[in-house]
Amino acid sequence: FSVSVADRFPDEVGSLAGSLEEMRVQLQGVFEVLRDDRNRLESLLDRLDEGVVLIRRDLTVEFANGRARDLLGSDLTTSKLAQDMYRFVIDVFASEIPAQLRLAADDERTLLVSGIPPGAGAETVIVVLTDESQRERAERAQREFATNAAHELRTPLASIVTAIEMLQ
Repeated sequence: FSVSVADRFPDEVGSLAGSLEEMRVQLQGVFEVLRDDRNRLESLLDRLDEGVVLIRRDLTVEFANGRARDLLGSDLTTSKLAQDMYRFVIDVFASEIPAQLRLAADDERTLLVSGIPPGAGAETVIVVLTDESQRERAERAQREFATNAAHELRTPLASIVTAIEMLQ
């Protein structure tokens, strides 16, 4: 698209060259718009708290935002989490229905992996990775608090019940 077609002849060849030049200019504008749209989309996806990975049918990564690289490691192929994710993607391709899976990392992190199968005419699965570690820690703390509170309430109640039984 960077080389223009010169119209040097006044005949059909010149007319064809002129038409090709017009199409080249129009297509160049379309590709610039598409490139700008893709850059905006990638910028938006990089701002998300969730990791987003597009994986082709041959298990090559078409796109991975920064958060996905943080969650899976910079090399998206060798980590245990990445290998588990690829097995999950194979299942999503096979079943062709959305699916979810929880993966536990070695560093006590838990990831919720959601897979969206390819639509009509597409060949990529969209994988969304959510770090569930903070939520699970909060739920665990709430359960421990409820257990401890129940125990603390039972102790004085047991003393009161014992005292009432003795008085009776």
